[in-house]
Amino acid sequence: MSAGQYSSGSINSVTEENWDWLMDTNLKGMFFTIQGMLPLMGNPSSIVLMGSIAGRLAVAESPVYAASKAGVRSLARSLAADFVTKGIRVNVVSPGPTDTPAYRKLKGEGNTLQQVEWEKKLSTIPMNRLGTPEEVAKAVLFLASSDSSFTTGAEILVDGGEVYLS
Repeated sequence: MSAGQYSSGSINSVTEENWDWLMDTNLKGMFFTIQGMLPLMGNPSSIVLMGSIAGRLAVAESPVYAASKAGVRSLARSLAADFVTKGIRVNVVSPGPTDTPAYRKLKGEGNTLQQVEWEKKLSTIPMNRLGTPEEVAKAVLFLASSDSSFTTGAEILVDGGEVYLS
């Protein structure tokens, strides 16, 4: 399950409306969608939530986004513990920087200042490249499949080593 909005801003620039918008989209929406799906889920079943490495890192330029994604990780673990006896596995895929149109817009193609920041960001990824949507999808497919039947409450980082190696 993927729900995601990104917004940057330091603690002094975040409004209550911005906070609510991010939390409603990135966390509350997931929670209530899962709640609504439960009666339809069989045994065995799998729920895969989309997190972000921002939920594991200090993200000074976007603390609300980071907090919302940390909440997704916590939600997955809590639901995994709750649903384990029902045969429902709950896991998280947390991508790092991924080459998508939204990420290209965020990096500001054509903007020299943003391009310098972009190159600095790229240097923090040990594999020195962006991930691809296909790489993220393969992690989701694994967790959704019976190949991961003994995996619950887990998080797969698809981040080129950024969290653990940089």
